[in-house]
Amino acid sequence: MTNNTMTQTSKTANIIFHYDLTEQEAIDCKTFAASIDVDYYAKRSKQFNEQRCRNQQLRGKVAEYAVAAYLAASKKWLCTSPDLSILPPSQKTYKPDLEASTTSGAIKTIAVKTIGYEGAVKYSPSWIFQKNDKHIYSPTHNDLIAFCVSSPDNLSTDICRILKVENIQKLFKPTKANFPDKQAIYLSDLPPLKILTRK
Repeated sequence: MTNNTMTQTSKTANIIFHYDLTEQEAIDCKTFAASIDVDYYAKRSKQFNEQRCRNQQLRGKVAEYAVAAYLAASKKWLCTSPDLSILPPSQKTYKPDLEASTTSGAIKTIAVKTIGYEGAVKYSPSWIFQKNDKHIYSPTHNDLIAFCVSSPDNLSTDICRILKVENIQKLFKPTKANFPDKQAIYLSDLPPLKILTRK
């Protein structure tokens, strides 16, 4: 997919990075999405449409590859690879999506949040958070979050921002549907573009 496919969102977001999956990464992400326990993820996300649930997991994994590639391209970070393992629900751990370390040895955890391009264009672009997510609402100084937008075919990603989680606490607002257990952060409320550094 070319950058032109995401022109409308990209102009709005002033993206910091665009990434197209390699052929092998695309195969791996599709295999992962096809293999997930839909019931488990449906209970977590409250998304009970099987295909939408699989698409959400596909988008999320693609976005993780994009963030890992962005950090690798900076040559200042060493980042873990996306976890493609399929585990029974009883064996799952709630680790961050990615971990990255600097040459000084500091370790950052990275939560990767992504939304689909069609929804970002049709509605006010926003990322939804469960209120019981302790990694988001009780962050440490080393917790980061990446805000991403996926392409229509879910095989490329634009990274809009990577921010410290502690710096987004004042950005939460009610969702458009006023879900009682969820909050949203809107694209229009994200701070001005700033390239991530090693600080």
